[in-house]
Amino acid sequence: MVKEAPIASFMAYIEHGCLILQDVASDGDISDWDPNEANWHQDESSIIFSVMPSVVNPVSCEVWRSTPPTILPLTLFETELPCPHGMLVVHDPNEHVKVAFYEENKVTHCSVRVDDAQNASYVQIIITRKT
Repeated sequence: MVKEAPIASFMAYIEHGCLILQDVASDGDISDWDPNEANWHQDESSIIFSVMPSVVNPVSCEVWRSTPPTILPLTLFETELPCPHGMLVVHDPNEHVKVAFYEENKVTHCSVRVDDAQNASYVQIIITRKT
């Protein structure tokens, strides 16, 4: 029997304390995001959200195509994410970590679960079909 597993996972020190999830060729502008006003921001097919900064600890991140067997306690956000080019990318602003994965849906439902809404050290990105 095969256990459920994430389609991607990594642990990294995230220098600017944020991760970006976006379509591989996104033209969304997330540069006006103010993390002091909101812990996430979306513009078209780009989302930026807060995680623990590298000066504190590394961040563990998993990408799932279904609800994980053990789900984190807090929903940071849920949204519809356009994916017109068939590939999503999660990365930090400096691209020290960059993970790309195929997405067959042109619009997908995206939920990000965390262990702490202000300084997440564990993140689950859940990508499912738009309902």
